[in-house]
Amino acid sequence: MPQLLAISGTLDIEAAQAEGQLPRFRMIAATGQPMRLEGWRQPVVVDFAGLNVPSQSLPIRYNHDAAQGVGHTDRIAIEGSNLVAEGVVDVSCEPEVSLWDLAAPQVIVEEAGGTFTDLGGVRTAAGGDALATNGPLHEQALAIVRR
Repeated sequence: MPQLLAISGTLDIEAAQAEGQLPRFRMIAATGQPMRLEGWRQPVVVDFAGLNVPSQSLPIRYNHDAAQGVGHTDRIAIEGSNLVAEGVVDVSCEPEVSLWDLAAPQVIVEEAGGTFTDLGGVRTAAGGDALATNGPLHEQALAIVRR
């Protein structure tokens, strides 16, 4: 029995829509199409007909690690044959990145009320790495990336 299910596909992340809002994501978590899963000899198909999702707020974990939450869902729904999840990005970490990739995100995160630093905790887009959070989680996130 597999212990980890990793799905790749389209993930849309939007800039905050109004002052004080965090970046949002929308992703197709599953398409209903056959999947090749490690540990299974045959393709697996998940039928979402009649699926009831009792909680719309579920954590989004980095690398499936319970200690590394990066966001949470606020909507999970079936759209056609797709399982769609939407929510808020609370933490984003880039261990190696260029200044031109970070100048705009720094402004977006800070205008939304978040905190943007390099992995050393310095408020800069020129550090070669970056950590962006919703603000309250920043020190906790820095402690995790410093391990």
